[in-house]
Formats: sequence, C-alpha cells, structure tokens
Amino acid sequence: MSGFDYSSDAYHVEKRRQLAPLITQPVEPFRAEFDRDVVGGEARFWMEIHMGLLKASATLPQWCEQLLSLNDAEALRALQPRVVSLGAQLIHHAHGHHHIEDEHFFPVFLQRYPELANPIDLLEHDHEVLASVLDDMEKAVAGMNRPAGAGEKAGRDELLVAGEVLHKAALRLDRLFVRHIGDEEEICLPVLAQW
Repeated sequence: MSGFDYSSDAYHVEKRRQLAPLITQPVEPFRAEFDRDVVGGEARFWMEIHMGLLKASATLPQWCEQLLSLNDAEALRALQPRVVSLGAQLIHHAHGHHHIEDEHFFPVFLQRYPELANPIDLLEHDHEVLASVLDDMEKAVAGMNRPAGAGEKAGRDELLVAGEVLHKAALRLDRLFVRHIGDEEEICLPVLAQW
C-alpha cells in the first residue's frame, strides 16, 4: 500500500509539477555518486529508449497537425500511412518498455532496495495512466485505418475526424511522457548506474 494518495496534485502524473520529498528522499543516497553525463550500461540504454519515445511522442502531434492542415484527399491519403505507422510504433514501443520496467526492473529494485517502495509505486501508477492513454491512441490509430466512406469528400472527412482524435491523444501522451520520463529517470537512473 502506498504511503501517498496518487490522485492528489502532488503525485498524479497529469497534475504534479515535480517529485514530492516522499518520492525523492529514498533516492538521495543513490545520487551521491551519480553523474548523468557519464552513465553507461543499462542506465545509458534506458536513456536511449526514453529519448526515442520522447522524439516519437513529440513528432506524432506535428504530423497530425500537418495532416489536419491538408484539404486535398489525395494528399491526406498519402500522409495517412506515415502517421498511422508512427502512432502504432510509438504505442508498441511504449507498452513494451513499460512491461519490461514493471515485470523486470521494478521488482528487482524493490528486492534489492525496499526503501524505494514509494518511488516505484508512483511510477507503476504512472504506467497505469499511460496505458489508458496508449489505449485511446490505439483506438485513434485504428480509426485512421478504417476504409474511407462512400465518395471522396466522405473519405476525407472521416480521415480528418480520426486525425483530430489521434492528435488530441498524441498531445496528451506527449505531455505525460515529458513528465513521467523525466521523473522516472530522476528516480531510476541513479539506481541503475550503481549496478
């Protein structure tokens, strides 16, 4: 059981502005010898995965905006596969990465360092919120893949509606990723760097 109320402004990934002391204090001993600029191994690999996720989550809303700015049905259909592909890849990579963290890294952290229970609990709650947003994105990506309706205008209109749904979900995911990934690295990288 958590030592905090995740739904409060201080802890929820969509509300918090920084990590609360209850979360940062257990990590302080790991930070003593941590230098982000010289990390290697698992910590470096984790940072590279996060950079890829952040790059994709920043790019997808831009591509959606580009799609939504098009009036020509042919241009829309030409950009649609790129947008759908990036969205699907982002969803797949994020779910896969979170699964590895939840099933491998976090249990090992807790086994070795039980004092990290609150920080890990916070990140696991973040993953639940992110999973819901990723599910919304998955539905939006599926909507972009539906066959066009009868006639060129109907197909264009359907694609634009699906693009708006995906754009909204992609913007939300990007905001959450920036907060979550920054906080996750603040919590986990100093621990990983000691391995």
